[in-house]
Amino acid sequence: MNIQTPVNVEKAERLRLAREEAYATPLKDFHPGAPKLFQDDTLWPWFERLRKEEPVHYCTNSPIEPYWSVTKYNDIMHVDTNHGIFSSDTGRALSRWTSRGTLRSARRSRRCSRRRIWTSSPN
Repeated sequence: MNIQTPVNVEKAERLRLAREEAYATPLKDFHPGAPKLFQDDTLWPWFERLRKEEPVHYCTNSPIEPYWSVTKYNDIMHVDTNHGIFSSDTGRALSRWTSRGTLRSARRSRRCSRRRIWTSSPN
């Protein structure tokens, strides 16, 4: 008897429901840092959608403060290895994802946060 089967079925159902919710929610309402997503291990569909549709996402509806989510591996590496450009200590933050698909820096506005969430796989 495989006692893990019910757990896997339950997890698969949670992920299916999370995927439905993630794709039904407008991007402007995304809060990928919501603790419940991490507690339930249902964050993956949310970040899957962000990687496809808005790889650099600015969340404005966080209960604490707005923040950026960078969700693609190469972008994460670019931001994380260029502290002089993307450090909140220097008063800079991500400004936007340009139409050419490159990151650029800008002066940090009052709305930008020091918190960032990174998630991606190297593939």
